[in-house]
Amino acid sequence: MKKLIGCGAAPGCVRGTAVCLRMDELTVERISTDAVEPELQKLQQARSEYSASLQKLIGCEGQPEDAAAILESYLDILDDDAFFTAVQEHVASKHVNVDFAIREEESAILVQFSALDDPYLRERATDISNVCSELIRRIQGRTQSFSLNELPEGRKAVLFAEDLTPDQTLRLSPEKLGGFVTEKGGLTSHTVILAKTLGVPAVIGLAGAVREVNGGEDVVLYGSGEVIVSPDRQETERFEQTLKKQQSMSDAYNAVLGKSARTLDGRDVRVCTNIGNWKDSSELDVLDTCDGVGLYRTEFIYMESDGYPTEEQQFEYYRTVVQRAHGNEVIIRTLDIGGDKKASYMDLPQESNPFLGYRAIRLCLGHPDIFLVQLRAILRASAYGKAAIMFPMIASVEELRSAKKVLQQAKDQLRAENIPFDDQIAVGIMVETPAAVQLSDLLAKESDFFSIGTNDLIQYTTATDRMNENVQYLYDTCSIAVLRSVNMVCQNAAKYGVPVNMCGEAASDATVIPLWVAMGLAELSVVPGQVARTKYIVDHLDQGKLRQRLPELLSLATVEEVRAAMKAIGREYHILPDEG
Repeated sequence: MKKLIGCGAAPGCVRGTAVCLRMDELTVERISTDAVEPELQKLQQARSEYSASLQKLIGCEGQPEDAAAILESYLDILDDDAFFTAVQEHVASKHVNVDFAIREEESAILVQFSALDDPYLRERATDISNVCSELIRRIQGRTQSFSLNELPEGRKAVLFAEDLTPDQTLRLSPEKLGGFVTEKGGLTSHTVILAKTLGVPAVIGLAGAVREVNGGEDVVLYGSGEVIVSPDRQETERFEQTLKKQQSMSDAYNAVLGKSARTLDGRDVRVCTNIGNWKDSSELDVLDTCDGVGLYRTEFIYMESDGYPTEEQQFEYYRTVVQRAHGNEVIIRTLDIGGDKKASYMDLPQESNPFLGYRAIRLCLGHPDIFLVQLRAILRASAYGKAAIMFPMIASVEELRSAKKVLQQAKDQLRAENIPFDDQIAVGIMVETPAAVQLSDLLAKESDFFSIGTNDLIQYTTATDRMNENVQYLYDTCSIAVLRSVNMVCQNAAKYGVPVNMCGEAASDATVIPLWVAMGLAELSVVPGQVARTKYIVDHLDQGKLRQRLPELLSLATVEEVRAAMKAIGREYHILPDEG
């Protein structure tokens, strides 16, 4: 028996047969040549063939609902003429083969993406890399296909690979795929998203996974991050017990979908979802089972455009979501770009510390013409449902007042043009800086709501670059400083009747949700796949009793003490999943 530990990426547990996918190492040598045109023809042929392959997959019946949008994102990369023009120019000017040129241009893009703070955007770098690798395989005639059809009857495959692309995942037989283990990948990668959609457990970041397993071995995979190779009787019994518990929890989660979340003592807590730039309305199906949109990331509209999106384009995106929300609130965050998140057409300065730089509300106030266009589009969409406006990275009362001035200008213009909008649209801010925490009593007087962005708040409060391996131990939701900051915001907001929401990753962290409920958060906005579980957890908590324990919990000294206390609470309320 052998035990391997990686990073849990998709929940669940499965027992199956190990299947190892060993891809040939891609080697790209620089070869000087004058035969430019044949090289460019190779590129075009590979693009066309790969595009046709993806389109064929999109048209297949029985694909998960997320598959089409994910595959289309790969098609978008293949259709990016700017990238491939750069590749072509590289071949023509430096007289290198197209393989080398693809790798060179890919590397240039990956350098830009590697420093991004947003995990979603960092994973888009992986998508670009995957597309480039597949193109090179096709150019070199190395396209590989694999099948799980030779597995014994009744057995499922636990696939071990260095990495998987979404199209590789979708080519696997769903009936035969039990789960997968990869050496690379991130928690927000498209393959992980598909694993959650398909309902199979996944473990990523398990170094040397392909070398550790021979293939054909009996394997137990836990979505918590544990992989057991050749399990003994004790491990087999453990798996069977865990599987029963998992099925029971899954049934319990599904039972609350579509229902409002309410604590045992009658406190309503909205459970909403975070979305990006979803152009396909089918991607909004989660709005049928949640309480609205707690965070609409509008920066994706800008980053996926070749130029500044027009008011009309933005209006159509916002209206689609607002109409689809069944009268529930859609909180639209204004442009959060700049610094680490850029669009190629924006002439933004190079900064040594982009996380503290010219971004978000600072950028918008510096470019009121761009800001005004977006605010007009949001206001117009508000006539078709319940919308709200949220300003990111507010650090002063002056910034909030300046932003509201531009908003008033947008209202005045639309009113003069007889264009309808909700004149009473709610206006709130993201609380994600220590400054906003300290000023939360003053900001509450001028805000309709707060939304705590825990990703940045943790980073700024602990002075931690979460991408720096040497200091990552400091980046923790259970940091006492972070918890006290959230509690201060909730207390100050309550004085003025201002509801407090949360839209960072911590909103769906089962370990700390009891703390958020105790502090009085009105809304938790989570990724679509966590809506049911979050509702279930809220339903099983007693806010009054938890609130009484807050002073004791906030007086703990270390992260370890907080985690131990919260896990004990989780066991007390039977809300923590058992994944082995």
